[in-house]
Amino acid sequence: MLHLEVTRGSLDRALRLADTLLKALEVAGVTVQIDANVGKTVLDSGGTQVNVTITEKITQTEHIPTRSEKRAQDRYNTSFLTGHRLEYPRIPRFHYHPTGRLTISVGRGLRRNWNDTERTGLEERMSEVVAGVVALLAELRAEDEERARQAEARRVAQARYEQAMRRREDERRRVGALRSEAARFRRAAELRQYIAAVEEAARRTGELSAARMEWIAWARAKADWIDPLVQVSDVILDAPEPRRPGYW
Repeated sequence: MLHLEVTRGSLDRALRLADTLLKALEVAGVTVQIDANVGKTVLDSGGTQVNVTITEKITQTEHIPTRSEKRAQDRYNTSFLTGHRLEYPRIPRFHYHPTGRLTISVGRGLRRNWNDTERTGLEERMSEVVAGVVALLAELRAEDEERARQAEARRVAQARYEQAMRRREDERRRVGALRSEAARFRRAAELRQYIAAVEEAARRTGELSAARMEWIAWARAKADWIDPLVQVSDVILDAPEPRRPGYW
């Protein structure tokens, strides 16, 4: 159903206004949809959508309680004392009066309104309303395109930032690995120098025994294992860590 908020006395006129307006908008290239789920009448122009509503201005006057209403209120108040509590008398606070003056509202959050005036009705200003709606849709479409452009620019900037941060982090990891390999290379060189000194001292003193030669071979193998330029693995240190036996 069309989104109309009018009294019964203005319903026929509101329907005629809606018929004239929506047909004129369709001629101007605006499509009309009914969103039954939320009870809205939606105008669409190139994917830009706005709601359209026809409402009636209602005035209100304060209700002056009648004598019978006052007596009902008094009986309700005294019913607490007697123990026989009565139903609360529903006395209106205001009276609402239809004016027959209609308003066409178009927009999203902030709306643009066209009202009946004392001199002219909306029927006589329909061309003004149609032109205003078309202009509003064009303005909103430009705003949507600008927001989309800004969102895309933010997305691209964010992607570039994340890529730059990943490159920096990758560079830090590579430098760290380089330093670690250089440190391992220095340690391996120091070990080989020490092992050679031990072997030379043992030869001078005649203590180059089979056990000492076995230790020298073991130590050189460990130096090779530490050296990043020598691709060897250690049978013990590179093997999986033994599993601690459980209680059972």
